[in-house]
Amino acid sequence: MHKEIELRSAYLNQEIISSIYFGGGTPSLLSILEINNLLERIRSTQQVSPNAEITFEVNPDDLHAVYLEQLKNAGVNRLSIGVQSFFDADMKYMHRAHTAAQSFEAIEESIRAGFQNISIDLIYGIPDMTLETWNTNIQYAIDYSITHLSCYALTVEPRTQLHHLIAQGKTKAPDDQETISQFEFLINRATSSGYEHYEISNFAKPGYESRHNSSYWSGIPYLGIGPAAHSFRNHERQWNVANNQKYVELLSSKQKYFEMEDLDPIKRYNEFILTRIRTSRGILASEIPMEYYNHFMLQIKPFLEEGTVVYDGKAYILSLPGKFIADKISMELFFG
Repeated sequence: MHKEIELRSAYLNQEIISSIYFGGGTPSLLSILEINNLLERIRSTQQVSPNAEITFEVNPDDLHAVYLEQLKNAGVNRLSIGVQSFFDADMKYMHRAHTAAQSFEAIEESIRAGFQNISIDLIYGIPDMTLETWNTNIQYAIDYSITHLSCYALTVEPRTQLHHLIAQGKTKAPDDQETISQFEFLINRATSSGYEHYEISNFAKPGYESRHNSSYWSGIPYLGIGPAAHSFRNHERQWNVANNQKYVELLSSKQKYFEMEDLDPIKRYNEFILTRIRTSRGILASEIPMEYYNHFMLQIKPFLEEGTVVYDGKAYILSLPGKFIADKISMELFFG
């Protein structure tokens, strides 16, 4: 990874780095020395803003007071904790390793260590989860003054243990209607508690939106380091080989270790639709490419008429009912 950071030093054209994100795996396996060395290497090759958002993904069972203090001293100023649920029954259903008690302890230790910008992940749509237990999950976040919530509906991925258990009839599958009810409850509960629903799955206290993820949704160039990492600039996407051993071997022997795709105008338009429609900012009329404007106006019309999309004079924004069918609306707006 140090070698790749050096090789990619010019990728972002020396633009000022506003966000560094340790994630997409289990970065808490790294020692503090390794984290410090990576940050030093980044700063030696890039112009990093003094107030850059530096996020570190952690599992609740990986955190302890000394490690948290070391993270803070290293410059990490934002934690993303994979809580998922504060109920052990939910964790058992999802086959997660940590317990509810470890989630409580992780949050409390993080607050004691002086972290003010804390995001937690929560999952809804879990079978047997009631609105009461879902409300309790949200309430814990409110009580701890958590500044950012990333909330996702449970999805059953193919070839996972959960997928096999459901297929064999050994455990329940998520119920679509209950999932929708819990999503609607989440929106109302979070927004009434001072959180801004700034993206389909993300809620933040004012000023605490994820700078990193917001960059993805705004089409800002980014550089990914490590196996399977993705990078993007100037309509060009790259992704590194996923296998750890191959990644090391190819970089060590100075061979090509990534694939690349040049996004044609249609793909760029479709990605523009996909990312912007998910945000509270919506799709600005002024940003719609002229060559697709007539297509957009034709496809958006039925959603305006049914009220799932609203136009505020500047942008096309999902209404509350529209947020339940965001993927469907995106598909209809796509070109080709």
